[in-house]
Amino acid sequence: RSMIGHSQPDIIVHLAGSSAGKPDYDNPSLVFEENVSGTNNLATACSTLKTPPKFLLASSIVVYGNMQSPDDWLLELSPRNPTTPYGISKLTCEHIINMYTKQGVIQGTSLRLGATVGPMLTHGVVFDFMKKKRIITIQAGRRNNIAHNRLIVHLG
Repeated sequence: RSMIGHSQPDIIVHLAGSSAGKPDYDNPSLVFEENVSGTNNLATACSTLKTPPKFLLASSIVVYGNMQSPDDWLLELSPRNPTTPYGISKLTCEHIINMYTKQGVIQGTSLRLGATVGPMLTHGVVFDFMKKKRIITIQAGRRNNIAHNRLIVHLG
């Protein structure tokens, strides 16, 4: 809180927290503590600011849960039904950001990121998948949690 109060940020990009993977199932309490409590603490600290900062939460497309069909389209308003502790924690974080936005504490936005692939990727689930020479297709607009790291998102 003191860091937020002292620095009076105009913009906060919240990337901290636990990521998906084996620890997700081994210790769901840790995932909730790091993601949900961390997000809540950061947003609460913004209540001390004179002007509500712009707040970007790095969420995840895992909030949508499992696809019913590989041909399903992923839309922002598609039903959210997370099936993992990580997914549940990310959806909860989105709700926290929405609540603080409605209260006027922050100007919040959640960005649902997918896994990224590209020449700089050196570890993780996607890297292991690619190393086994499995084919990954990337189709714009299709429900796919893989995005090439050369794609650029512009937030205006």
